[in-house]
Amino acid sequence: MKRVSLMFAALMILLGLGTSPARAVDDTAANLVAQGKISLSKMIDELNRKYPKDREFFWNVSGIAYHDFTGIPQTDVIVGLSGYRDKGLVYNNEKQLVEDAGAGFAYFHLDKEEWKLIQVEVVEGKKYEGFEGTDLTGAKVDQLALYSSTGDKQMTSIYVLQKNGIFSKMTTIVGYGLGPRVAQQGGKVHIVDYQRALVSDCDECGIYYGRPYEWNGKGFVEQSDEFLDHVHSCDLAHSTDTQLTQSLAFFEGYLGSHPGDFCALANCYDVSVRLGLKDKADGYKRSLAKAGLESLACKYCDDWTMDHNKANGEEYLNLILEKKNHKKE
Repeated sequence: MKRVSLMFAALMILLGLGTSPARAVDDTAANLVAQGKISLSKMIDELNRKYPKDREFFWNVSGIAYHDFTGIPQTDVIVGLSGYRDKGLVYNNEKQLVEDAGAGFAYFHLDKEEWKLIQVEVVEGKKYEGFEGTDLTGAKVDQLALYSSTGDKQMTSIYVLQKNGIFSKMTTIVGYGLGPRVAQQGGKVHIVDYQRALVSDCDECGIYYGRPYEWNGKGFVEQSDEFLDHVHSCDLAHSTDTQLTQSLAFFEGYLGSHPGDFCALANCYDVSVRLGLKDKADGYKRSLAKAGLESLACKYCDDWTMDHNKANGEEYLNLILEKKNHKKE
């Protein structure tokens, strides 16, 4: 087995991030690799030296982009790295079978017309999901947010460029929904964890609301959100009737202050069904059918997240209104 190899192709750079909203692909920066101006072998050598336990990994360039971290345009390039482990099996004419085994980045800086490798870092998480530059602290100091995941656990590792030109890790924020990731609201940049907003256990009906983390001068603090807290604590299959009655009272109260809210209506419906309150459940089903997806709103959601929520909201409506399952069709 080769110790480490690198798989690189323009197509993989453009498609490596899939449908994730956090793309970090720059055709111009990719040309630096194609023209031999950025040395991938130096990057591999540094990975071997710094992370000797990962010497059996394959490393794939899955993202690349310019960032003005040092304030001078097109002198800083970040390369997103996805790691793979050979599983020792073959398929389809002896192609290697691999599994996700790591995520990281490399930082190159232009110095006197030479692109120098400054730093490589491997972050927590088995699967690389993307990266982007940001300023989450409002101090006009650029940070790098790198996204990774392990199973259903989503991670954002945040690095800041120090005065010595080296990135240092600020923190890693962990979530279990669509986030955490960088988002904007009211002209301000946040790190937002997108958490499930429906108590329904339908796997294909996940709708997510954003819960922001705020910078307090020392760290990123998760903000309170009673609605998401109640969704998280409401287990339709295992909660007692007393607990479910309390959940229903909360969601009905929330609906009173947020008339027509899609997720509040849906949660009232599902809890009513579980409690056997047929009249209430029928009323909430009619309200959902009347309101439709027009009542679906989400603070901190970008277009990609809203499209995702609407598609899953339609699936939820199809389920409770006993219409065709368009996703499976």
